[in-house]
Amino acid sequence: MGLKRTKKIKIGFESFNDKDFKKRFYFPKEVLKKAFNEISVFNNKLREDHLLWLVDYLKFYTTINDRAEKFNVSPRNFQTKIWEVLDATTNLGMGANFTDKDNPDYQIKDLVSENGYLSMAIDGTPCSISTKDQSFYNGRLKDTLVTYEVGCNLVNGQVIWVCGPFKGESSDFSNFKSTLAKIPMKPGEKYVADRGYAGDPKILTLKKKPKGEELSNNDILRNNWIKRHCIIIENVFSVLDSFRFKSERWIANSPIRRHMLSFNFIIYLHNISISMYEHGRAEQIIKELNGTTSGIGYNDDDDDEEEDKDKDKDEDEVEAFLLDFDKNEKENEIKIKIEIEIENEIENEIEIEIKNVNENENENKNKKENEKENEKENKNEKENEYEVSPLFI
Repeated sequence: MGLKRTKKIKIGFESFNDKDFKKRFYFPKEVLKKAFNEISVFNNKLREDHLLWLVDYLKFYTTINDRAEKFNVSPRNFQTKIWEVLDATTNLGMGANFTDKDNPDYQIKDLVSENGYLSMAIDGTPCSISTKDQSFYNGRLKDTLVTYEVGCNLVNGQVIWVCGPFKGESSDFSNFKSTLAKIPMKPGEKYVADRGYAGDPKILTLKKKPKGEELSNNDILRNNWIKRHCIIIENVFSVLDSFRFKSERWIANSPIRRHMLSFNFIIYLHNISISMYEHGRAEQIIKELNGTTSGIGYNDDDDDEEEDKDKDKDEDEVEAFLLDFDKNEKENEIKIKIEIEIENEIENEIEIEIKNVNENENENKNKKENEKENEKENKNEKENEYEVSPLFI
Protein backbone atom coordinates (compact mmCIF):
# COMPACT_ATOMS: atom_id res chain seq x y z
CA MET A 1 0.00 0.00 0.00
CA GLY A 2 1.56 3.27 -1.09
CA LEU A 3 1.93 6.41 0.93
CA LYS A 4 -1.00 8.79 0.72
CA ARG A 5 0.01 12.09 -0.83
CA THR A 6 -1.06 15.07 1.25
CA LYS A 7 -2.42 18.01 -0.69
CA LYS A 8 -0.46 21.22 -0.20
CA ILE A 9 -2.54 24.06 1.13
CA LYS A 10 -2.02 27.34 -0.70
CA ILE A 11 -1.71 30.31 1.62
CA GLY A 12 -3.45 33.45 0.40
CA PHE A 13 -4.46 36.82 1.77
CA GLU A 14 -7.53 35.43 3.50
CA SER A 15 -5.47 32.80 5.35
CA PHE A 16 -4.69 35.44 8.00
CA ASN A 17 -6.77 37.89 9.96
CA ASP A 18 -5.80 41.55 9.55
CA LYS A 19 -3.75 41.71 12.74
CA ASP A 20 -1.75 38.54 12.07
CA PHE A 21 -1.25 39.51 8.43
CA LYS A 22 0.31 42.85 9.31
CA LYS A 23 2.47 41.22 11.98
CA ARG A 24 3.75 38.63 9.49
CA PHE A 25 4.13 40.83 6.39
CA TYR A 26 4.45 44.33 7.96
CA PHE A 27 2.02 46.04 5.54
CA PRO A 28 -1.81 45.84 5.73
CA LYS A 29 -3.57 43.20 3.66
CA GLU A 30 -5.14 45.72 1.27
CA VAL A 31 -1.71 47.08 0.32
CA LEU A 32 -0.44 43.69 -0.82
CA LYS A 33 -3.73 42.99 -2.60
CA LYS A 34 -3.24 46.12 -4.66
CA ALA A 35 0.40 45.18 -5.33
CA PHE A 36 -0.66 41.69 -6.44
CA ASN A 37 -3.24 43.06 -8.87
CA GLU A 38 -0.64 45.32 -10.47
CA ILE A 39 2.04 42.60 -10.62
CA SER A 40 -0.44 40.16 -12.19
CA VAL A 41 -0.77 42.46 -15.18
CA PHE A 42 2.86 41.73 -16.08
CA ASN A 43 2.88 38.04 -15.12
CA ASN A 44 -0.54 36.40 -14.80
CA LYS A 45 0.98 33.04 -13.84
CA LEU A 46 1.88 34.33 -10.39
CA ARG A 47 -0.34 33.58 -7.41
CA GLU A 48 -1.13 35.34 -4.17
CA ASP A 49 1.05 32.99 -2.18
CA HIS A 50 4.06 33.70 -4.43
CA LEU A 51 3.88 37.38 -3.49
CA LEU A 52 3.55 36.48 0.18
CA TRP A 53 6.62 34.23 -0.12
CA LEU A 54 8.67 37.15 -1.41
CA VAL A 55 7.55 39.61 1.27
CA ASP A 56 8.12 36.98 3.97
CA TYR A 57 11.61 36.25 2.61
CA LEU A 58 12.60 39.94 2.52
CA LYS A 59 11.21 40.55 6.00
CA PHE A 60 12.87 37.65 7.81
CA TYR A 61 15.75 36.99 5.39
CA THR A 62 16.84 33.63 6.71
CA THR A 63 17.80 30.83 4.29
CA ILE A 64 15.70 29.80 1.30
CA ASN A 65 15.28 26.35 2.87
CA ASP A 66 14.03 27.83 6.14
CA ARG A 67 11.45 30.12 4.53
CA ALA A 68 10.27 27.39 2.12
CA GLU A 69 9.66 25.09 5.07
CA LYS A 70 7.41 27.74 6.68
CA PHE A 71 5.12 27.54 3.64
CA ASN A 72 5.44 23.75 3.21
CA VAL A 73 6.89 24.01 -0.31
CA SER A 74 10.12 22.84 -1.91
CA PRO A 75 13.11 25.24 -1.68
CA ARG A 76 13.58 25.06 -5.45
CA ASN A 77 10.00 26.12 -6.19
CA PHE A 78 10.13 28.78 -3.48
CA GLN A 79 13.31 30.33 -4.88
CA THR A 80 12.08 30.26 -8.48
CA LYS A 81 8.79 31.96 -7.65
CA ILE A 82 10.11 34.73 -5.39
CA TRP A 83 12.59 35.80 -8.08
CA GLU A 84 9.81 35.71 -10.70
CA VAL A 85 7.72 38.03 -8.52
CA LEU A 86 10.71 40.29 -7.94
CA ASP A 87 11.39 40.52 -11.68
CA ALA A 88 7.74 41.48 -12.25
CA THR A 89 8.08 44.38 -9.78
CA THR A 90 10.43 46.20 -12.18
CA ASN A 91 7.32 47.54 -13.94
CA LEU A 92 5.69 48.96 -10.80
CA GLY A 93 7.63 52.19 -10.35
CA MET A 94 7.69 53.82 -6.92
CA GLY A 95 3.98 54.48 -6.39
CA ALA A 96 4.74 58.23 -6.25
CA ASN A 97 6.16 60.85 -8.61
CA PHE A 98 9.23 63.07 -8.39
CA THR A 99 7.09 65.96 -9.64
CA ASP A 100 5.13 65.81 -6.35
CA LYS A 101 7.84 68.06 -4.94
CA ASP A 102 6.40 70.88 -7.08
CA ASN A 103 2.99 70.50 -5.45
CA PRO A 104 2.50 73.38 -2.94
CA ASP A 105 0.59 70.99 -0.63
CA TYR A 106 3.84 69.08 -0.07
CA GLN A 107 6.09 72.10 0.45
CA ILE A 108 7.25 73.64 3.73
CA LYS A 109 8.01 77.33 4.16
CA ASP A 110 11.73 77.93 4.68
CA LEU A 111 11.97 80.00 7.87
CA VAL A 112 15.71 80.43 7.44
CA SER A 113 15.72 82.29 4.13
CA GLU A 114 13.37 84.89 2.66
CA ASN A 115 10.63 83.73 0.26
CA GLY A 116 12.07 80.20 0.12
CA TYR A 117 10.54 76.76 0.57
CA LEU A 118 11.64 73.18 1.22
CA SER A 119 10.41 70.53 -1.20
CA MET A 120 12.11 67.33 -0.06
CA ALA A 121 14.22 65.70 2.66
CA ILE A 122 17.15 63.65 1.35
CA ASP A 123 19.67 61.27 2.87
CA GLY A 124 21.76 58.23 2.04
CA THR A 125 21.24 54.83 3.63
CA PRO A 126 23.95 52.11 3.69
CA CYS A 127 23.26 48.41 3.10
CA SER A 128 25.83 45.78 4.01
CA ILE A 129 26.69 43.25 1.27
CA SER A 130 28.91 40.19 1.08
CA THR A 131 31.61 40.76 -1.55
CA LYS A 132 35.39 40.59 -1.95
CA ASP A 133 35.39 43.62 -4.24
CA GLN A 134 37.19 46.32 -2.22
CA SER A 135 35.62 49.13 -4.26
CA PHE A 136 32.53 48.51 -2.10
CA TYR A 137 34.52 49.01 1.12
CA ASN A 138 33.61 52.02 3.26
CA GLY A 139 36.47 53.10 5.49
CA ARG A 140 34.30 55.05 7.92
CA LEU A 141 31.85 52.18 8.51
CA LYS A 142 34.56 49.52 8.01
CA ASP A 143 32.31 47.32 5.88
CA THR A 144 31.57 46.43 2.26
CA LEU A 145 28.29 48.02 1.33
CA VAL A 146 26.11 49.82 -1.18
CA THR A 147 24.24 53.05 -0.51
CA TYR A 148 21.01 54.47 -1.86
CA GLU A 149 20.09 58.13 -2.01
CA VAL A 150 16.47 58.58 -0.93
CA GLY A 151 14.26 61.67 -0.98
CA CYS A 152 10.77 62.01 0.50
CA ASN A 153 8.24 64.80 0.66
CA LEU A 154 8.05 66.63 3.97
CA VAL A 155 4.33 66.21 4.64
CA ASN A 156 3.52 62.49 4.62
CA GLY A 157 6.87 60.80 3.96
CA GLN A 158 6.12 59.39 0.51
CA VAL A 159 9.39 58.57 -1.26
CA ILE A 160 9.68 60.52 -4.52
CA TRP A 161 13.38 60.00 -5.27
CA VAL A 162 15.56 56.87 -5.15
CA CYS A 163 18.96 56.60 -6.78
CA GLY A 164 21.50 53.83 -6.46
CA PRO A 165 22.95 51.54 -5.50
CA PHE A 166 26.30 53.33 -5.22
CA LYS A 167 29.49 51.60 -4.17
CA GLY A 168 30.31 52.05 -0.49
CA GLU A 169 33.46 54.07 -1.08
CA SER A 170 31.46 57.06 -2.39
CA SER A 171 30.06 59.64 0.05
CA ASP A 172 26.48 60.89 0.26
CA PHE A 173 27.60 64.32 -0.94
CA SER A 174 29.42 62.96 -4.02
CA ASN A 175 26.41 60.79 -4.87
CA PHE A 176 24.20 63.86 -4.66
CA LYS A 177 26.50 65.95 -6.86
CA SER A 178 26.55 63.26 -9.55
CA THR A 179 22.76 62.79 -9.70
CA LEU A 180 20.13 64.91 -7.96
CA ALA A 181 22.20 68.12 -8.01
CA LYS A 182 22.10 68.10 -11.81
CA ILE A 183 18.30 68.39 -11.90
CA PRO A 184 17.19 72.05 -12.19
CA MET A 185 15.36 73.51 -9.19
CA LYS A 186 12.79 76.28 -9.05
CA PRO A 187 13.58 79.74 -7.58
CA GLY A 188 13.58 79.63 -3.78
CA GLU A 189 13.47 75.81 -3.69
CA LYS A 190 15.78 73.89 -1.35
CA TYR A 191 16.17 70.38 0.01
CA VAL A 192 16.79 69.65 3.69
CA ALA A 193 19.46 67.16 4.81
CA ASP A 194 21.99 66.35 7.53
CA ARG A 195 25.56 67.68 7.85
CA GLY A 196 26.84 65.15 5.31
CA TYR A 197 25.45 67.41 2.58
CA ALA A 198 26.94 70.67 3.87
CA GLY A 199 28.49 72.91 1.26
CA ASP A 200 25.82 72.98 -1.44
CA PRO A 201 23.57 76.07 -1.64
CA LYS A 202 20.67 73.88 -2.82
CA ILE A 203 20.54 72.10 0.53
CA LEU A 204 19.60 73.44 3.95
CA THR A 205 21.76 71.68 6.53
CA LEU A 206 22.61 71.96 10.21
CA LYS A 207 25.10 74.68 11.03
CA LYS A 208 28.34 73.36 12.52
CA LYS A 209 29.70 74.68 15.78
CA PRO A 210 32.65 77.03 15.06
CA LYS A 211 35.98 75.90 16.45
CA GLY A 212 36.47 77.35 19.92
CA GLU A 213 33.10 79.11 19.83
CA GLU A 214 29.47 78.45 20.71
CA LEU A 215 26.49 78.58 18.37
CA SER A 216 24.39 81.71 18.66
CA ASN A 217 20.79 81.48 19.88
CA ASN A 218 19.68 82.10 16.33
CA ASP A 219 21.77 79.17 15.03
CA ILE A 220 20.45 76.85 17.76
CA LEU A 221 16.85 77.68 16.83
CA ARG A 222 17.72 77.20 13.17
CA ASN A 223 19.25 73.75 13.79
CA ASN A 224 16.31 72.59 15.91
CA TRP A 225 13.89 73.58 13.17
CA ILE A 226 15.93 71.72 10.52
CA LYS A 227 16.14 68.58 12.70
CA ARG A 228 12.34 68.47 12.93
CA HIS A 229 12.09 68.18 9.16
CA CYS A 230 14.99 65.71 8.80
CA ILE A 231 13.24 63.19 11.05
CA ILE A 232 10.75 62.23 8.32
CA ILE A 233 13.44 60.62 6.13
CA GLU A 234 14.67 58.65 9.17
CA ASN A 235 11.12 57.30 9.59
CA VAL A 236 11.27 56.02 6.01
CA PHE A 237 14.55 54.25 6.78
CA SER A 238 12.99 52.65 9.86
CA VAL A 239 10.36 51.07 7.57
CA LEU A 240 13.10 49.71 5.32
CA ASP A 241 15.11 48.44 8.29
CA SER A 242 12.07 46.42 9.42
CA PHE A 243 12.99 44.11 6.53
CA ARG A 244 16.10 42.16 7.38
CA PHE A 245 17.34 41.93 3.79
CA LYS A 246 18.17 45.63 4.20
CA SER A 247 19.30 45.77 7.82
CA GLU A 248 21.50 42.65 7.59
CA ARG A 249 24.25 41.53 5.19
CA TRP A 250 23.10 40.71 1.64
CA ILE A 251 24.32 37.19 0.77
CA ALA A 252 27.05 36.74 -1.83
CA ASN A 253 25.18 34.44 -4.23
CA SER A 254 22.39 36.98 -4.89
CA PRO A 255 23.18 39.68 -7.47
CA ILE A 256 23.15 43.32 -6.34
CA ARG A 257 20.45 43.91 -8.94
CA ARG A 258 18.08 41.82 -6.81
CA HIS A 259 18.98 43.92 -3.79
CA MET A 260 18.04 47.04 -5.78
CA LEU A 261 14.72 45.51 -6.88
CA SER A 262 13.95 44.46 -3.30
CA PHE A 263 14.78 47.95 -2.01
CA ASN A 264 12.56 49.60 -4.63
CA PHE A 265 9.72 47.13 -4.01
CA ILE A 266 9.53 47.95 -0.30
CA ILE A 267 9.60 51.66 -1.19
CA TYR A 268 6.66 51.00 -3.53
CA LEU A 269 4.69 49.21 -0.79
CA HIS A 270 5.47 52.05 1.64
CA ASN A 271 4.19 54.63 -0.85
CA ILE A 272 0.93 52.92 -1.76
CA SER A 273 0.31 52.27 1.93
CA ILE A 274 0.44 56.03 2.49
CA SER A 275 -1.72 56.66 -0.59
CA MET A 276 -4.41 54.27 0.62
CA TYR A 277 -4.54 55.13 4.28
CA GLU A 278 -3.64 58.82 4.38
CA HIS A 279 -5.28 60.21 1.26
CA GLY A 280 -8.76 58.73 1.71
CA ARG A 281 -8.57 56.46 -1.36
CA ALA A 282 -9.32 53.23 0.52
CA GLU A 283 -12.95 52.97 -0.58
CA GLN A 284 -12.11 53.40 -4.27
CA ILE A 285 -9.20 50.96 -4.10
CA ILE A 286 -11.19 48.31 -2.22
CA LYS A 287 -13.94 48.48 -4.84
CA GLU A 288 -11.32 48.07 -7.57
CA LEU A 289 -9.83 45.10 -5.74
CA ASN A 290 -13.19 43.39 -5.29
CA GLY A 291 -13.95 43.94 -8.96
CA THR A 292 -10.65 42.59 -10.29
CA THR A 293 -9.28 40.10 -7.78
CA SER A 294 -11.34 37.08 -8.77
CA GLY A 295 -9.71 34.87 -11.35
CA ILE A 296 -6.35 36.63 -11.37
CA GLY A 297 -3.20 34.62 -10.94
CA TYR A 298 -4.49 31.12 -10.14
CA ASN A 299 -3.92 29.21 -13.39
CA ASP A 300 -3.14 25.73 -12.03
CA ASP A 301 -5.58 22.93 -12.88
CA ASP A 302 -5.73 22.07 -9.20
CA ASP A 303 -7.30 25.44 -8.51
CA ASP A 304 -10.37 25.00 -10.74
CA GLU A 305 -12.34 24.02 -7.65
CA GLU A 306 -11.93 27.51 -6.17
CA GLU A 307 -14.96 29.73 -6.71
CA ASP A 308 -15.75 33.40 -6.21
CA LYS A 309 -16.72 34.33 -2.68
CA ASP A 310 -20.30 35.02 -1.84
CA LYS A 311 -21.10 38.60 -2.95
CA ASP A 312 -23.13 39.41 0.14
CA LYS A 313 -20.25 38.36 2.36
CA ASP A 314 -17.85 40.49 0.34
CA GLU A 315 -20.13 43.51 0.63
CA ASP A 316 -20.48 43.02 4.38
CA GLU A 317 -16.73 42.74 4.82
CA VAL A 318 -16.08 45.80 2.69
CA GLU A 319 -18.78 47.79 4.49
CA ALA A 320 -17.35 46.80 7.87
CA PHE A 321 -13.88 47.76 6.74
CA LEU A 322 -15.08 51.12 5.41
CA LEU A 323 -16.98 51.90 8.61
CA ASP A 324 -13.87 51.12 10.62
CA PHE A 325 -11.76 53.09 8.15
CA ASP A 326 -14.11 56.12 8.31
CA LYS A 327 -13.96 56.03 12.10
CA ASN A 328 -10.17 55.93 12.02
CA GLU A 329 -10.14 58.65 9.36
CA LYS A 330 -12.17 60.98 11.58
CA GLU A 331 -9.90 60.27 14.53
CA ASN A 332 -6.86 60.85 12.32
CA GLU A 333 -8.34 64.10 10.98
CA ILE A 334 -8.81 65.40 14.51
CA LYS A 335 -5.32 64.24 15.44
CA ILE A 336 -3.81 65.82 12.32
CA LYS A 337 -5.64 69.11 12.95
CA ILE A 338 -4.29 69.20 16.51
CA GLU A 339 -0.78 68.36 15.29
CA ILE A 340 -1.00 71.06 12.60
CA GLU A 341 -2.17 73.63 15.15
CA ILE A 342 0.67 72.68 17.50
CA GLU A 343 3.17 72.75 14.63
CA ASN A 344 1.91 76.17 13.51
CA GLU A 345 2.17 77.48 17.06
CA ILE A 346 5.72 76.14 17.34
CA GLU A 347 6.69 77.63 13.98
CA ASN A 348 5.14 80.97 14.96
CA GLU A 349 7.08 80.88 18.23
CA ILE A 350 10.27 80.07 16.33
CA GLU A 351 9.60 82.91 13.88
CA ILE A 352 9.04 85.32 16.78
CA GLU A 353 12.17 84.09 18.57
CA ILE A 354 14.25 84.38 15.40
CA LYS A 355 12.82 87.87 14.83
CA ASN A 356 13.60 88.88 18.42
CA VAL A 357 17.13 87.49 18.17
CA ASN A 358 17.68 89.36 14.91
CA GLU A 359 16.28 92.58 16.43
CA ASN A 360 18.55 92.20 19.47
CA GLU A 361 21.53 91.58 17.23
CA ASN A 362 20.63 94.66 15.16
CA GLU A 363 20.19 96.74 18.32
CA ASN A 364 23.57 95.61 19.62
CA LYS A 365 25.12 96.35 16.25
CA ASN A 366 23.55 99.85 16.15
CA LYS A 367 24.60 100.45 19.75
CA LYS A 368 28.20 99.57 18.94
CA GLU A 369 28.13 101.81 15.87
CA ASN A 370 26.73 104.70 17.95
CA GLU A 371 29.41 104.16 20.58
CA LYS A 372 32.08 104.29 17.89
CA GLU A 373 30.61 107.51 16.48
CA ASN A 374 30.46 109.08 19.96
CA GLU A 375 34.07 108.12 20.61
CA LYS A 376 35.06 109.65 17.29
CA GLU A 377 33.18 112.89 18.07
CA ASN A 378 34.74 113.12 21.54
CA LYS A 379 38.15 112.59 20.03
CA ASN A 380 37.56 115.37 17.48
CA GLU A 381 36.35 117.75 20.21
CA LYS A 382 39.49 117.15 22.25
CA GLU A 383 41.67 117.77 19.22
CA ASN A 384 39.80 121.02 18.52
CA GLU A 385 40.45 122.23 22.07
CA TYR A 386 44.18 122.22 21.42
CA GLU A 387 44.00 123.86 18.00
CA VAL A 388 45.24 127.53 17.94
CA SER A 389 42.99 130.04 16.21
CA PRO A 390 44.66 131.98 13.32
CA LEU A 391 43.54 135.27 14.99
CA PHE A 392 46.09 134.84 17.76
CA ILE A 393 49.07 134.11 15.56
